[in-house]
Parts: sequence; C-alpha cells; structure tokens
Amino acid sequence: MNRKLALKMSSVDYLASFLSTVKINLTAVTWHQYYVNGRTATLEKFLAPEVFDQLIWQVEEVVRVRDQLSPNTPVWLTETSSAWGGGAPGLSNAFVGGFMWLDKLGVAARGGISLVARQTLYDGCYALLDRDLNPYPDYWLSVLFKRLVGGRVLSLTTHEAPKTVRLYAHCYNEEAEDHFPGRPIGGRGGGCGGGGGRGGEDHFPGRPIGGEGLGVVEEGEVEDHFPR
Repeated sequence: MNRKLALKMSSVDYLASFLSTVKINLTAVTWHQYYVNGRTATLEKFLAPEVFDQLIWQVEEVVRVRDQLSPNTPVWLTETSSAWGGGAPGLSNAFVGGFMWLDKLGVAARGGISLVARQTLYDGCYALLDRDLNPYPDYWLSVLFKRLVGGRVLSLTTHEAPKTVRLYAHCYNEEAEDHFPGRPIGGRGGGCGGGGGRGGEDHFPGRPIGGEGLGVVEEGEVEDHFPR
C-alpha cells in the first residue's frame, strides 16, 4: 500500500479501494510505516508512548480492511523504521532508537503482521550498519529477536501498568542454539552522528551495556554467547 497523494484519499480508503477492485490473487498486502519526521524528531518523541501507539491503530486498520476484502492474505510491513527522511541523526541509529524498534516488532507480531522489513540495512541514519559496516544497536536487537523469539505469539494482559511499560510474550525459538542473549551495544560513528543527538545526552553511548556486548568476528558472523 503506497497511496498516491494526488488521489486525495486516506491511506486506509486507498487500500480498501484497491482490494475491492483487484482481480488477481495477491501474495501479500504490503505497506510502509514510520513514526516521526527525521528532520524534526527529538529525544522526547522517541520515548513518547503516544508516538509508539500510532502503530497499534494503524495495524488494526490495515488488518481490518484485509479481513473484509482479502481474507487470509498475509500482511507485510515491507518498509519501516523510526523516522522518515533518512532517519534522525543520533536517534534512529542510537540506543534510544531500539525502544521503537523492539516495540514495533512486538506490536506487529501481536497484530498478525507476518513480515517486517527494516529500512535500511545500509545507508541513512536509520540503517542497521554504519558506513564501515559496523553494527548499530538495532542490528543487535534484530539478531537477538530473530535468534531467540519464536513465531507463536502469546496473549498478555497488564493491569494498571504505565504506558511506558510495553510487554510482549512469545514462545522461545526452538531452532535457536544455546546463545546467551547478551546486551545491545552503542553504535559507532558513521555519517549520522553520535554524541547527544537532538535534545538528549548520552543516549548514544558508544560502549557496551553492563560491561559486555556482542561482537562480530572477522568473517562478519556474530559471536556466540553462552550462559555462565
């Protein structure tokens, strides 16, 4: 789903119009999603529950239209990150960006989205790798999520929890090896800035959390971490 602005209709109406007229079997219903403008994003926006909550109702709307007009067609989130326009320097590629990314993976899985494709692997401030191919924090989160989190999503109810608490439950990935979950690390330079970014200090620390981080061997493979 990529609405043409000239049509002057909402994205949901455009999706409904498309699905009601298409006569072929669709592989998937695909759409793009970002939370904020990368040129004006702030640290506060990257931590605001109301910003995170955008994705919840967006997923619900897309799935609702799919259920009505193209039942059983998979829904894929084929381009997504924290901020559009190349990402937010010092935020999208920083430790703080991981909160949005993990919440997005949890919301998407709970809402029935069967594929999430990160924008981008390389290039831009929302990349998973910097210009020297060193991983940013979201790369480690993606590796750990893929290795450890299974495809079965569990129902989870919270009572009187603040909106800043986001909880999701999955069965363990039975195909995963016995890796120690490790700790996400701060990213490295690249062209998108480290430092404090906009409106924040030390949210892009450039050092391991808890004194130890995951690493990459010369061949580019992620190191194994085992329980102690």
